[in-house]
Amino acid sequence: MAKQNKPVLYVEGLSKTIRRRTIVQDISFEVGEGEIFGFLGPNGAGKTTTIRMLVGLIRPSKGKVKIGGYDLQTDFLKAISHVGCIVENPELYPYLTGRENLELFARMARIDHARIREVVEQVELTERIDDPVKTYSLGMRQRLGIAQALLGKPKLLILDEPTNGLDPAGIRELRAFIRKLARKDGISVFVSSHILHEVQLMCDRVAIIHQGKLVQTGPIGELVGDQSMVEWKIEPADRGLKVLQSLPYVTRWEQPDDGRILVHMPAEKIAETNRSLVDKQILVHEIRTHRPTLEDIFLQMTGGVESAASDL
Repeated sequence: MAKQNKPVLYVEGLSKTIRRRTIVQDISFEVGEGEIFGFLGPNGAGKTTTIRMLVGLIRPSKGKVKIGGYDLQTDFLKAISHVGCIVENPELYPYLTGRENLELFARMARIDHARIREVVEQVELTERIDDPVKTYSLGMRQRLGIAQALLGKPKLLILDEPTNGLDPAGIRELRAFIRKLARKDGISVFVSSHILHEVQLMCDRVAIIHQGKLVQTGPIGELVGDQSMVEWKIEPADRGLKVLQSLPYVTRWEQPDDGRILVHMPAEKIAETNRSLVDKQILVHEIRTHRPTLEDIFLQMTGGVESAASDL
């Protein structure tokens, strides 16, 4: 888990208005050293606009961003020197080798060859670094892009949809690599993604943004661990539902059209609940427990509706 000290990324009251339309409104969060922080939201929620403000591509209408303790607006060069970033796909020259791509960027940033060797080892591309990038798999290109972002020894790595286009093996490989960057090298990683299962496996904490507003922030374990759902198949369903609704520990219920009743309740109360139903002459045909996922929480927080617009 992340170390509890001064945050590498600090965001307070960040807002962006374009042509009188509020894209991002008053969002605040922080990312600690060595933490993997997921940033989630439906299309059009404001994820990309937020990332552009974090890296100085657009100016916020209001709010403050601090990176490595430096204010992005008043001390831009010092703040941005702590950031490595890939927004969408890494920009690489396919007919150059991986090493030549890194050398090109290193010359622009005045970074020596020793650092190139370090990042090549860090992203585990030593055996293929002298091959043309056009021969690389998509996962290898993604790692080369991350190597490019790591050249300046950033404290914060920002990745926008890093698993886009990867096959399951490539996604698993990238997940393990990102976790190693955070755990072994102490780099903070800010990940924007719509692949919720991967975010749940990869991240320590997440922030969920919806319609430009932050609706939830917290550790993955707390968001998904404090809830449980039990599926009941009972007869008669209407009378059984009334029994379930009367129980003090039942917090929420749903009744799909397929005859099931989904109840949010403590799993340890299943035996007691079953006895209550049987005492009321309710037939219990089936009981199943469901472990909630980040996707369940995400859909609950955002209303389960994806915008048709492209992300802003």
